Amino acid sequence: MRKCNKNFLVIFILEVQIGFAILVLLMFCISNLEERIKAISYVIGAFASTLITTALVYHSFSQEPELGFTGFLIEPEPITVVKEDYIEYVNGHKQVKHCYSWGFPRKKLLWVKIVECNEPPKYLRIANDITNLGFHETKVHENQIEQTYPKQEGLKPKKLIKPRRMTLIHQERDTMDVKFPLDFFGSELSELKKLIKIGGRLYRLKFTSFGATMHRSKQVWLNISEDMKTIEWSESKFKKLIRWTKSKDNR
Repeated sequence: MRKCNKNFLVIFILEVQIGFAILVLLMFCISNLEERIKAISYVIGAFASTLITTALVYHSFSQEPELGFTGFLIEPEPITVVKEDYIEYVNGHKQVKHCYSWGFPRKKLLWVKIVECNEPPKYLRIANDITNLGFHETKVHENQIEQTYPKQEGLKPKKLIKPRRMTLIHQERDTMDVKFPLDFFGSELSELKKLIKIGGRLYRLKFTSFGATMHRSKQVWLNISEDMKTIEWSESKFKKLIRWTKSKDNR
């Protein structure tokens, strides 16, 4: 849901509650029927005017551009190692489909996604689309991708800065992706198995897109199984509820 939608939903709820409370007070505080009807008519008119004004302001805000991410997709590479149950075909090309790791209620609450492989992948392609949620166009000037967890003393993953000069119209998408860990560490740690031996199996990546007057960030938790054949990821901020921890077993 867009930020302005959330804000105005709260405003509308408060206005309705206040209006209802005033009407209830008038019903109990004014005993004269004629005066009560006049007072209620006045309140209803003012309440309707307030709602219309709020709706017009909301419509104006909803037209403004707003950057948003559509959701992370992680594809083990080469994709031929992925089990067929986790593959879908889009325009004749293989793609990892969205499968969820756990059932209700955590499936709906934490959105933990999963992909399983027949063999350990060499690296992971991690992607997310940045889109314009507003109706007016906006410009994207720069994309940044960085590893925010864990903070390793011996290894210092570089931040990827990708300059962009593009205009996004309403609901148009631009893909941000990274080859993990190759793009962060270069040839030193080009394959996933080499990184896991040093850094463990739990990581967090942050994607940020910058416009002229706004920016949007999104982070994803990445959990890799010990045999590297199962990859789980979640955009949830509640890592403890997912029970992903940085332990010695993850080394």
